[in-house]
Amino acid sequence: MAMIKKIHDGKEYEIYTHQDFNGAMVCGNIYEVVRPTWKIFRTSYCKHFCFWTSDFETVREGVEFCFANYFEELQRTAENYKKYDDFVKGS
Repeated sequence: MAMIKKIHDGKEYEIYTHQDFNGAMVCGNIYEVVRPTWKIFRTSYCKHFCFWTSDFETVREGVEFCFANYFEELQRTAENYKKYDDFVKGS
């Protein structure tokens, strides 16, 4: 298992990865560090991801893609909620 630390919009994230299917796939979990000084409950789970190693030049490139994709999904979800809120308000 490998761990990568990333910072996005001033927030710290930890990405834990491992190989699966005899190295053909990499799976991982993204956690946000919400309480950096605590020993337990210091992170909050964000998302699970998997990708085929053959789809990317390097494993790091695949992890970076999945990390960026997580924030794109958050943005799309927020836009969907905003559209519905606008509808309810009569816009």
